[in-house]
Amino acid sequence: MMANNVNVTFPDLFTTVWLKNFDKSTGMVGKVNSRFEKELSKHGDTVHVDRIGDFSVGSYTVNGTIQYSNATVTQDSLILNQTPYIATKLDDLDNAMSNKDLGAKFIERMMVAIRIHTDSHLLGQVANFTHLVGTVAAPTVLTGAAVIAALRRAARVLDDANVQEEGRCMPVPPALYEVLGNFSDEKQTEFTMANIGKKELYREVAGIKLFKTTNLPIANNGTNDYFTLPLFIEKVTIDHVQRLNPKNVETLRLQSTFGKGMRMLLLYGTKTFEPNTGVRFHVRATA
Repeated sequence: MMANNVNVTFPDLFTTVWLKNFDKSTGMVGKVNSRFEKELSKHGDTVHVDRIGDFSVGSYTVNGTIQYSNATVTQDSLILNQTPYIATKLDDLDNAMSNKDLGAKFIERMMVAIRIHTDSHLLGQVANFTHLVGTVAAPTVLTGAAVIAALRRAARVLDDANVQEEGRCMPVPPALYEVLGNFSDEKQTEFTMANIGKKELYREVAGIKLFKTTNLPIANNGTNDYFTLPLFIEKVTIDHVQRLNPKNVETLRLQSTFGKGMRMLLLYGTKTFEPNTGVRFHVRATA
C-alpha cells in the first residue's frame, strides 16, 4: 500500500516581513558646505564667488612717496550640472497579488540608491585636493604605526598651509579604523555631548576625526590595492548645492501597460573652492 501524498494540501505562505538590506555606509553630505543653496533654490544654475588676493607691504620713510597697489580679485564658480535620476515601474498585477506595500519599499530603496550615488560624487572631490600624503605608487602601509605617522604628517601639511585645525575630518574604511584600535594615542569618542546630535562614532588622531564608511572605491597600482582618502575641513573645503529634493518621488500611470511609473530626479552642483585645505591620503587596502 502506498503512503498518502498530502503535500498538495500544504499552501505556500508569504510573509509581510522584508529581509534587511545591508547598504553601504555614507556620511559626506552632512560635512559639506551648503551656504549657496538658498541663493540657487529657485532660479539660476551658476553662482560666481569672488576672492581678494594678498596685499604687498611697503616701507615708509619720512616725507617719502608711497605706492598704491590695486587689489587683485579672482572669481570662481559653482555650477548646477549634475542630473542623476532613478526610474522604475510597478505593474498593477504584481501590486494586487502582493501582500506587501511594494510602492513604499520601492521608494525606500530608491532613496538609498540616490544617497549612495551622491556620497560617491562627493568622495570624488578628493581629486581636486592640493596636498598629498602617500602616493599611488607607494601608499601608506596599513598598520597602526604607519597610519598614525602618516596622519600626523598630513596634519603638519595642513598646518604649514595655514589651514585651521577645527573641523579636520576624513572618511576611512573599516580596516583602517580597526588598525588604530590598539594604539593608546588615539581616542575613541562615544556619544559625547560634542557629537550626540549626530550619533556618530569617530576616532581622533592628530586632531583629525576619522569616521567609517564602506563607500570608498578601491584602486590598484599594479602591486597593491589602495584607497585614496579625502582629508578635508568640514563645512569649508567642499561646497555642495542641491536644487531638487531627493525625497520627492513622482508617480504616473504608464501607457501601453497597466501599472505606474515611479521616478526621482536630482539637480546639484559641487565645487572644491578651497583645495588647499584638502589632502589626498593614499593608504593600502590590506595590511
